[in-house]
Parts: sequence; C-alpha cells; structure tokens
Amino acid sequence: MERDLFRAQTNSRKVEAQLKTLKDLTAVHGVTHNNTSSAFTLPSEFKNLWDELVTELILDALPDFLGAYKFIVPLV
Repeated sequence: MERDLFRAQTNSRKVEAQLKTLKDLTAVHGVTHNNTSSAFTLPSEFKNLWDELVTELILDALPDFLGAYKFIVPLV
C-alpha cells in the first residue's frame, strides 16, 4: 500500500512538472506576451551578429572559391 502511495505521489509530481512546462510554453506564445526577454535579440544586436556572419564567418568558410569565379558559379 505504501509503495502504491509513493508511486502515485511520484507520478503526480511528474504530471505537475509537465503541466508547469506546458503552461510556461503557452505563456511564451500567448498574445499578451511581450518579447522583451533576453531570449530575443534587439534589432541592433541582430544587425551586429549578421554583419559578423557575413564579413567573417562566410568568407572564412569559402576562401578557395572566392578567388576562382568558375568554381563559385556552380556552388551558388
């Protein structure tokens, strides 16, 4: 009987945790939710990240193709 009670309590805690997670997810995607949390980047931060991606990371990924135009056309 005690084992069954313990299992029921454990199962209840798991269900409560899942319910809390679902509530949090619906709150994030709700209509009244503002996107002012740190999970969202500001437009200026996004622009800085985009500039870094374009100027540094993409150019570093394709150094062999940038000098030879006959290779870059099939790649594109």
